[in-house]
Amino acid sequence: MSDLLLVLFPGARGEALPWSLWRHGALLAEGAGSDVADAVAALEPPPKVAAIVPAADVPLYRIELPDLAPAQARAAALLIAAENAATPADSLHVALGPKAEDGARMAAVVATAHMAAWVARCRAAGFDLRHIIPASALLPEPLDGFVSGELAGETLLRGRECAMVDDAATRLIVGDAAVEPVVLPSLDLAVASSAVDLAQGLFAPRRRVTIDWKRLRRVGLFTGAAALLWVAAGIVDLVKLNAATDALEARAVAVATPLLPGETIREPLAQLRAANVARGDGSAELLTMLAAVQRALTDVPEVALTGIGWTGDGALTASLRAPSPEALAQVVNGLRAQGFVVPDAAPQSAVDGQRAELRISR
Repeated sequence: MSDLLLVLFPGARGEALPWSLWRHGALLAEGAGSDVADAVAALEPPPKVAAIVPAADVPLYRIELPDLAPAQARAAALLIAAENAATPADSLHVALGPKAEDGARMAAVVATAHMAAWVARCRAAGFDLRHIIPASALLPEPLDGFVSGELAGETLLRGRECAMVDDAATRLIVGDAAVEPVVLPSLDLAVASSAVDLAQGLFAPRRRVTIDWKRLRRVGLFTGAAALLWVAAGIVDLVKLNAATDALEARAVAVATPLLPGETIREPLAQLRAANVARGDGSAELLTMLAAVQRALTDVPEVALTGIGWTGDGALTASLRAPSPEALAQVVNGLRAQGFVVPDAAPQSAVDGQRAELRISR
């Protein structure tokens, strides 16, 4: 196990971030802000960096999902989280912990804005994060009831079904259940066994890429380097597209799972087509529409999908956010070109652009 440098939130915006350096359960050094450079300068290899973020901002709950690929599992969990929150799905980040023996896992839900702010603040201070751990995820899972612990001014609670900060609202969840105080283990060991790590999906650790420019000059590969930059720009576009269509894929998985019993759902649309599913409940038609929406969004990657629904009378509803009415019109025209009926929907101005809800039918 390599050394671990821990950065601890919360902290006022103007304050230096507190840090601590750990090795095999032992605290080597601690401080705040830029004095970390002296502590890690002689370490080889450099320590991994983890942030512990407030439990108040990241509730955890137990979730059961079918056997899905990681991206599909996160997308399905995002749909479930959005249905239980007052926040649109496109402004939430969901991370999943490892599966337990019974197949369930812990899911963490946090505002994307919080994640972006934590990562940006750490990078500004010189910390390149490998792990982002909700404070309540550091507590051990109890056999029954709840356990509680203290960290960074928060009282934390964890039960078998959820984990959160201890306050008046969460005490309603605890009710009369027993609460056993526990002492957190050494923080590096607690991070290694944490219930969930938020550094997933769009916030997964960045890969370090080192380019030997002298070697490139010697072999005359400046053109190749330019091509690499062009490919990198394409990857950014793909990330934007995947974020917009994750909800579509999750909905397809939700429909495909009961139609393909015993199968691991990894490519739901392709698997259903291969099985030539024919049912009278509209499932096949729904999947056809999902595929059509996905194709239309592929052509206009700046448009984001913020919600989707199945009316039961043969129509699909899709809520979209776009930078302009023209971008929304491109999606509508793309669906009509595929043979679907899409009535005109007047876009509504919002702080983050234009929003519209489309009704899609045959």
